[in-house]
Amino acid sequence: MDSPILQFFVCINNNYADLILVIAAIASAVVAYREYLLKRRPYVMPEIIFEEADGKWFFYVGLINKGEYPSVAKITKALLKIGDEKYPTIFDFEAVLSPTEKQRITAPIGHINENGRKRILGHEYKSNRVEIFVSLASKGLNQKKFKFLTKAEYEVDISGEKPVFRLIKEEMN
Repeated sequence: MDSPILQFFVCINNNYADLILVIAAIASAVVAYREYLLKRRPYVMPEIIFEEADGKWFFYVGLINKGEYPSVAKITKALLKIGDEKYPTIFDFEAVLSPTEKQRITAPIGHINENGRKRILGHEYKSNRVEIFVSLASKGLNQKKFKFLTKAEYEVDISGEKPVFRLIKEEMN
């Protein structure tokens, strides 16, 4: 008497080519589905903008939809770090962005005045840098939950007449 397990392995041995085709078909379906989801993913990125007024440099976050589909985005965290001092900003709005749309000057982060720039350039802090950290959540237009997170870190060079922004790190989850 053959056991059912032995019969199963004999069946697999006789039809292993079919089994390999089924496994390959399942794997290609999974890869195609992941590619489809990545294509439909909203690609919303932050953009740092500055304005000068009364000797102060004001920093703002703009949003750019680099994806092919409309999306909704909200800024979950923005932090301006001047030397050792941290200035967090909380936002309570959601922006609807069409494909390739730029929303300029949507959210003020903070400012640095002439005194702050002199203290940074004079090395009066432990960390003599100006940095901006932005986190934003996004979703597709018809989705219920914000499930995509983008984090960006910028270093601001304040030694010139105008600030120069350098992207240090960018993560998309």
